[in-house]
Amino acid sequence: MARFPRLAIPCPKFDTTGVFYGSMTIHLPSKRSLVAAFCAVMAGISLGMFAMAAPQFTTISRGTAVRLQADRTVVTLVPAAKLRQGGRMFVTARGLTASTDPGVVYGVYLDLAAGAVPGDNDPHYVGTLGFYDTAPKPSQRFSSFDVTDALTRLGSARGGAHTITLIPRGKPLDGSDPAIAELALVQQ
Repeated sequence: MARFPRLAIPCPKFDTTGVFYGSMTIHLPSKRSLVAAFCAVMAGISLGMFAMAAPQFTTISRGTAVRLQADRTVVTLVPAAKLRQGGRMFVTARGLTASTDPGVVYGVYLDLAAGAVPGDNDPHYVGTLGFYDTAPKPSQRFSSFDVTDALTRLGSARGGAHTITLIPRGKPLDGSDPAIAELALVQQ
């Protein structure tokens, strides 16, 4: 096995109380070993940063699968876990499906009163849901809506049951059968 030259660096020598009493020489490994060690440390740091960067989500409330109606669909999200202090709240819609494109988008409303007709700039409005590219097979994509400010604005309790109301903007095409596999309220 070939030996690589080592670098010697003089440095001060201290006792356990931090008092200087001489000098010593530290022998560093070869440049090749230093490069390998540096790469290993950087890879570990990178993996650690990716692990830290991945947000943690907790499902707070969950609804059942739902087939959207022609006029309005109301889904009650049943509490599933305790809230953590702080964090953002999101409504997620997973598993969007339709036989054909319904030709409309759906307004998504949080805790809208039963039978209420939402107006422009309604405080319950949280976003718009579309079913593009979901027909004729189930879609793996999902939509999410940040509802943190809406919960605060409405004075809604962050825990407990909430309702999501989906109202089509226009008349959906007959036979499109839009559906959502799961609606949930999650906390980041």
